[in-house]
Amino acid sequence: MTAIYSCKLISPSSLLQKFSIKKFNNNIAKAKLYNLDYLFKNTSRFNFHSLNFKKHHMLNIFNKITTTLALSAVILGGLGLGFSGVKAEAASGYKLPYPSGVTLYVVQGYNGNHSHLNTKALDFSGSEGVKILASKSGKIVRVVSGGKNNLNCNYNGTCKRDNNFNGNYVVIDHGNGEISWYLHLLPNSIKVSAGNSVLQGQEIAKLGNTGDSTGPHLDFRVCNNGGSSTCQTNQTTNVYFDELSGSLAQQGKSYTSKNSTASTPATICGFVDIASIPDQSVKDAICSAKNKGLFNGNTVNGLVYFRPNDQITRGEIAIVAERLNLIPKNTSCTPFKDTSDSSITNLKCNGIVGGYKDGTFKPNNVATRAEADLILTRILAKAGRSNSTLFGDQTRPNDNITRAEFAIIAVRASLR
Repeated sequence: MTAIYSCKLISPSSLLQKFSIKKFNNNIAKAKLYNLDYLFKNTSRFNFHSLNFKKHHMLNIFNKITTTLALSAVILGGLGLGFSGVKAEAASGYKLPYPSGVTLYVVQGYNGNHSHLNTKALDFSGSEGVKILASKSGKIVRVVSGGKNNLNCNYNGTCKRDNNFNGNYVVIDHGNGEISWYLHLLPNSIKVSAGNSVLQGQEIAKLGNTGDSTGPHLDFRVCNNGGSSTCQTNQTTNVYFDELSGSLAQQGKSYTSKNSTASTPATICGFVDIASIPDQSVKDAICSAKNKGLFNGNTVNGLVYFRPNDQITRGEIAIVAERLNLIPKNTSCTPFKDTSDSSITNLKCNGIVGGYKDGTFKPNNVATRAEADLILTRILAKAGRSNSTLFGDQTRPNDNITRAEFAIIAVRASLR
């Protein structure tokens, strides 16, 4: 993500009233630690300790700060210059969310006065049924459907609109703290489900007129909120679409998309989402895990995803652990209260897992690194093999474990 930081300015007179020479000196020192050479390479010409410090010198520094992009939010927050609401304000790597060659009109732009006040969202007006594509690759985290199209609506609200403000919509998590929202979709047009992985340019639905909508359009917005599937207006962020060459989309203008799915996505051992992993040893471990039959992946629209960064559940670990074939099959004991899955019962009957005090296993809970390591080392001990820890890095035992991390230690277990 390309981050551009913005600041809410106060008036120069208010600035000078609030300005503290001592505080400024302290923060100059802090800023130097962060190598903010652009601002401070010429600070020697200012006498910051002088009570005769010139107002225009302060304003000069103030103006440089307010026009500099990508400054550390930590430093800006500490400068005490009257800034407020410092946060990341731009996202990149997105393409317009409709097919290549299609042109749509921005009927309402960022902070639009109809329904986008203090909200960085775009309304793309078009005909019902225009394909809506993933603006960027990611994972579907929310799908809401069932809304009906509105008829004869106008800005005065003289029709009965759908009770759901957003209408039918889809939410995509892009894995970097950013999520994109696609609102007011056509009834019965959504082609994805929560949990699906999607590629940039993949069709997810069609443009519609559901929810609080006065005509067919797509409300598109990106939230920078750590990957939550909810979005507050103050979490919405500007988006720099690849097609616009560094400019923001403007209300009242039309834009032609160049968004299309690659015809042959790059695959490694059949998975379309591990080629970008920088560590070759991780890719090798995932491929080895697949070749050993430990992982199958998730098939969506004919493409197979491994989802390396997804967290793995306790139930999924039980399935992979059984596939190691290191302990005998045994399901003769009483299953846990909350699951009758044979893989989990097998681990219980073999004394590998004991569950919780209330007699449950909680298979849908995300597993920690310590839990994953313990299950596999207990299996190795029962099989008469070396049961030392499978992690080279034994720190962070309480962190949730990802699918890629578990693939690595599962392969290590299989080789002992």
